[in-house]
Amino acid sequence: MGSYPVRAHAVEHRRVAARRPEWWESNLHKLLVAVALAMPAGVYLVENGLGGRLEHQMLFDYLPFIILLCSLFVVTGGIAIEGDIEATPKMNTLILAVGFLLASFMGTTGRRCCSYVL
Repeated sequence: MGSYPVRAHAVEHRRVAARRPEWWESNLHKLLVAVALAMPAGVYLVENGLGGRLEHQMLFDYLPFIILLCSLFVVTGGIAIEGDIEATPKMNTLILAVGFLLASFMGTTGRRCCSYVL
């Protein structure tokens, strides 16, 4: 179990969430919570002389990854599979497996994590 303040905070959070469930539907609110939770870690790293490493990680690892994800969402947003295909879990799994195999051959991010398929 947690300490009393942690449990009390969790109970209060549930009360607020129950009164305003639509609050979590906004992506802005999710972003604000994520930033609020990340700030203490950033401050800790900067105060302990690791600000340069944090900057390097954000600029050369995190930002390119986010750009890659955004580009993949844009590219796949235009893909539609049409026909007399019944939407079943088995068919969805088959389509995902075909995409998995194609990604391992084409050399996208699937190439790094799925190259053992070849």
